[in-house]
Amino acid sequence: MQICTGGVVDGGLRLWYPKKIRKLFPTPLSSMQAVLKIALFILSAVAFGTAYKPPHTKPAKAESQKSAPRNAREWAVGFRIKYVLPLQRAAYYFATANECLHILLTLNATTRDSIPSISPMFLLGAFLSCLGGFIRFWCYRELGECFTYELVPVGQHATDDSVVKHPKLITTGPYNYIRHPSYLGSWICFSGSVMCLLVRGSWIRESGFLNTVLGKLAVGSWISAVGQGVLLVTMRINDEDELIKKQFGEQWNRWCKKVQYRMIPGVF
Repeated sequence: MQICTGGVVDGGLRLWYPKKIRKLFPTPLSSMQAVLKIALFILSAVAFGTAYKPPHTKPAKAESQKSAPRNAREWAVGFRIKYVLPLQRAAYYFATANECLHILLTLNATTRDSIPSISPMFLLGAFLSCLGGFIRFWCYRELGECFTYELVPVGQHATDDSVVKHPKLITTGPYNYIRHPSYLGSWICFSGSVMCLLVRGSWIRESGFLNTVLGKLAVGSWISAVGQGVLLVTMRINDEDELIKKQFGEQWNRWCKKVQYRMIPGVF
């Protein structure tokens, strides 16, 4: 290891840390960086799985018939829930596993370009994916059995009879700030997940997979599928507002006056 002014050169990789912070870590910084990057990838994968997996099991057949899609958009959403979302999660888990393996295999590399690095863009992507996943999880917790990927009245798919007969308008947690926080969480997680996988130094970029026809088709299809899915559900914000307004009436009007923004605080 060579010490240089303002930083450390470890195996050809320059890492900039204050001297006082460097003294706290006895292990090589490149190894710590690799462990941190693997941990962030795993957290990102957990967040992605949380954000794009229905929190409750599929309703009984009788209940499903009540909420049959009424238009092409809702039919597409239902199709994606059943068939596309599992493939999207599996693809992201596979990519994450390859990223982690890529980091481990290049850990002992001697050239600067081969050693795993943590760029500001990767940190931003990991932060956004985890933030989006947390927002979605928060929504799941607040709504409980009332959270459903289908566009149905509040409580219709609940297994608790009291919830079905006496549904409540949830205005706590993230719903105290915006009316559709779960959609905001979806967009944030989607943006962060794409950044994590496509930033410079990632397996997809460095392996050359993205330079192949198959790679371009696979990555492009995945990004398009996830993005279109998020866009589809976001497009039904107006229908969802109308459905909840019809169900709760004046209570919804009071909440709407208090929480004026639908998805982005201060903007939309």
